[in-house]
Amino acid sequence: MRLARMIAERGIFRTFPWAKHTIFNERFYDIHFLYHVLLIPFTVGNPVIGGKIASVLLGALAVGLLARFMSRNGIRYGFFWSLFLLFGSSAFLGRMVMVRPISLSVIFFILALHVLFRGDYRWMALLAYLFVLAYNGFPMLVVIVVTYTVCRLVYDRKLEYRPLLYCLAGLAAGMVLNPYFPNNFRILFVQFVRGPLTRSLLESNLEWLPVSTWSILLGSAGVVIALFAVFYLVLRKKAPCSFNTVYLFVQAVVFLLLYAKYARGIDQFVPFAVLFCAFAVSEIKIRREKLALIVMTAFLIINMGVNLFIAGKVLSGSDRIDNAGSAAWLRDNTPQGSEVFIANYGAFTQLFYYNQNNYYTLGLDPLYMREHDPRLYDLYQDAIWLRRDPYPVIAREFGASWVHVENISRSREFYGYLESSPHLYRRVFQDDFSAIYEVRR
Repeated sequence: MRLARMIAERGIFRTFPWAKHTIFNERFYDIHFLYHVLLIPFTVGNPVIGGKIASVLLGALAVGLLARFMSRNGIRYGFFWSLFLLFGSSAFLGRMVMVRPISLSVIFFILALHVLFRGDYRWMALLAYLFVLAYNGFPMLVVIVVTYTVCRLVYDRKLEYRPLLYCLAGLAAGMVLNPYFPNNFRILFVQFVRGPLTRSLLESNLEWLPVSTWSILLGSAGVVIALFAVFYLVLRKKAPCSFNTVYLFVQAVVFLLLYAKYARGIDQFVPFAVLFCAFAVSEIKIRREKLALIVMTAFLIINMGVNLFIAGKVLSGSDRIDNAGSAAWLRDNTPQGSEVFIANYGAFTQLFYYNQNNYYTLGLDPLYMREHDPRLYDLYQDAIWLRRDPYPVIAREFGASWVHVENISRSREFYGYLESSPHLYRRVFQDDFSAIYEVRR
């Protein structure tokens, strides 16, 4: 929301000094630019409330578009499957309600399927172009189109290359005809090429970590059960499935494998798994339809109750840290542009939202700091984990005047170090969530 308001007030900006020691400092690229533009009307008044309204509206639009898409394709029980998309996975539900472009990406996926299933592939170019501007997950569109092309080749013994051609043309246009060209090329290269090769050297970013089987089952049990239960029913039926159903199953499995590799793969797995179930069930002849509807309704209600409870617990847990107080203190009591050494890169989002007066050590992703200066990144890690004396790193290498530390388990030892060194650091602010120290010179 803060970026959306800043775009409205300042226009497009190509430097981002708030993440000082990262590649964004001098070569900024808004990886969700179109999404932030769409949020601008919701920044009027209270941006927090506006962000929640925007998330609800985009989520409702995604669910409504899914229902319309299924209706256009003659799918039965469209209302059930639309609700199941929303409530079948607590992990997916939690991401849908965040002020992030997850719902927008689902909208793009549905539109892409509409284009593919209609066969009017020229629209794929425009869709791909807009996707590049809206969401940095646009390479998933290539995965969708490549999977479709391969499935079409195997199913029909015919190479249908046009969707891939139009998709790549649109993506190329989105990269070049982009307000952040050429910065976007380097950032995306770092994120999707260098990132997977160096993630093991970085501090954990949960979105890019592999997901255990238990975590998949815990966060998406309903969707996984439905996927394999429907697949079993498909195997039992004698008639062959339509191409669309076969493709959706293959695509769901591809994204399930991606989900096991990266946590954010859930954004693609759940929609395609639900769509496969919807298309497949529509093709199965159900003898006792009333009983089937009772079972499906009971399954949905159970999933709704369980996943709403889990998502609520997770979201309330993630909100325990509120850096509004420490951000306000920094804004009101420190010089413009003075640097804050943050012991947890995850604190950046809240600090930046509430306070643009200061610059911060890093933000968004530790990958961007390591790409900017690997030596400095290693020094940062050694300092926060007390593998070396932090003071020379904080005061000299980074030149920070302030240190921000959160009241979380991973920062307890660092907090203890700050408290035990009053000759080096003076505590100037503390609340239940975080503390700020002035670096003595």
